[in-house]
Amino acid sequence: MFTLIGSIACMILYLFKGEPQLWLATTMFILATVGFSGSLVFYDSFLPLIVTEDRYNSVSAKGFTYGYIGSVILLIAILLMGNKPEWFGFADSQGAYRLGFLMVGSGGLVLHNTPSNFYQRTKERPSQKKLFPMDSTN
Repeated sequence: MFTLIGSIACMILYLFKGEPQLWLATTMFILATVGFSGSLVFYDSFLPLIVTEDRYNSVSAKGFTYGYIGSVILLIAILLMGNKPEWFGFADSQGAYRLGFLMVGSGGLVLHNTPSNFYQRTKERPSQKKLFPMDSTN
C-alpha cells in the first residue's frame, strides 16, 4: 500500500508545471516520501518469509544493489532526455523531466506488483507461515 501511494504520488508530479501548482508538488512530494519510507518497513519484514536467517544479509544486500543499479540507469536515461530533449521529440527539457516522474512512478508500480503476484501464486501464503515454529500460539 505504501509503495502504491508513493508511486502514484510520484506520477502525479507530472502535472507540476511551475509556481501555480506548488501546493500540488509539495503535497505529492510529501506523500511520495511517506510512501517510500513506509515501504521500507515492509521490505524488511518480508525477509524472514523468503530466506533463512543465514542468508538475510546476502539477499538484502542484493535487493538494495539491484535497486540502486536500476535507479542509476533510470536517472541516466532521464538526464539524457532532459539534456538532449530534441533527440526524444520534446520541445524543451521541462517535458522530458516531467516524463521522468511518470517513468519513476510506473517503475515503482511494476516493482510493487512483482512480489505481490509471486506470493499470490505460491501454495502457502506468507501469512500462513509460522514465524516462530516452536511457539504453539502462533
